[in-house]
Amino acid sequence: MAAVAELGTLDHTRRVLNMRSIVLITSFALLSLMLGCKPPTATPQSVQGRVLHYGIYTNQGEFVRVPSPNTPSGFGRELMESPVFLSETDKIPASLGVLFGFQFAVTGLPAEKIIFGRVVHHPPIQRPDGSVTTRSEFPSVAPTPTNGCLVGGFSFGFDYDYELVPGKWTLEIWHGSQKLTEKSFDVYKP
Repeated sequence: MAAVAELGTLDHTRRVLNMRSIVLITSFALLSLMLGCKPPTATPQSVQGRVLHYGIYTNQGEFVRVPSPNTPSGFGRELMESPVFLSETDKIPASLGVLFGFQFAVTGLPAEKIIFGRVVHHPPIQRPDGSVTTRSEFPSVAPTPTNGCLVGGFSFGFDYDYELVPGKWTLEIWHGSQKLTEKSFDVYKP
């Protein structure tokens, strides 16, 4: 299971964790400006998130395997390059190597490091040890927002045969007890 998370500002580099591949990438500061993050107004605003685009991505470059205990495989990876967006769709083939997810913008954030919760809901997956999971949750530390805004991404990639489970898959971004945004995908057997 590979979940890919991307966040960014001008002052940070990418970092990746995933469900076997939950990935946190911090290099999207210019996207904040290009994709609709607006500076905060004079009055305080609530923290809000929205999906910018979604679909299928591809990995590029090298990665480093890292421990990630809240994932079905227990491992994640740090990518050296950002994933590349291939096509907008919510219909995802359950095939090894497929990476799907969404980019999002969050506004109204304080000017400090932020911890987002990342949650994946999926049909029952039987791990190699025989245990079954339908949900994974893990924190990700985001860089300091620029003008109260962060642009990032969250994706999931199929790395093992046991992950190829058709059905509804939902990826969510949380800030404390507030769900900021989510995107559901219909995973099917090709």
